[in-house]
Amino acid sequence: MWFLNFQDCYISTHEIMFFSFSSLHQIAYILSNINNQFEIEFLPVYKPNEEEKQNPILFANNVRKIMAEALDVPTSEHSYEDCWLMQEAISKGLPMEAGLVEYYKVNADLGINFEKLKELLGRFAQIDSNKDGYITFNELAQYMNDSTTERVRWIFNRIDQEERGAIDFRSFVYGLSQDDFTVEEDLF
Repeated sequence: MWFLNFQDCYISTHEIMFFSFSSLHQIAYILSNINNQFEIEFLPVYKPNEEEKQNPILFANNVRKIMAEALDVPTSEHSYEDCWLMQEAISKGLPMEAGLVEYYKVNADLGINFEKLKELLGRFAQIDSNKDGYITFNELAQYMNDSTTERVRWIFNRIDQEERGAIDFRSFVYGLSQDDFTVEEDLF
């Protein structure tokens, strides 16, 4: 196992993700620089144990952890779909972080696909009138045009299960997906 660590490379990860540079463009960019400095670091061969041989996901996660430690970077469960949702959040005037939901976890927990999440993000953006990435009680009441504060409070409390007083997009998605909860019909 090995990886390249480029030094003094003036293209950021943010630019790569959000401006959709292809691998060919990245290579051309690096090769067009007059001087490129990099390190090649070889890590010890990682051999899977018996449990990892039976569970390739465990093996992949353990290898990822070793590589992250060698690079001194954190690991996360964020995916390419999360990056696209973050870009979608920006296009709707929301902070980039609003689209960060750990797509594969949400998909596994709720069975919601990427297109449905994009649709829900659009609805979330409609309710979040100040575009700060959170829905407050007042924003929900204003969106619902509901003078019965009791009904709005009940809906808000059902979605805000962490009792933070504001609903982020992830809580919004999980809140709308409760089996015994028909709030989606009330909201949309």
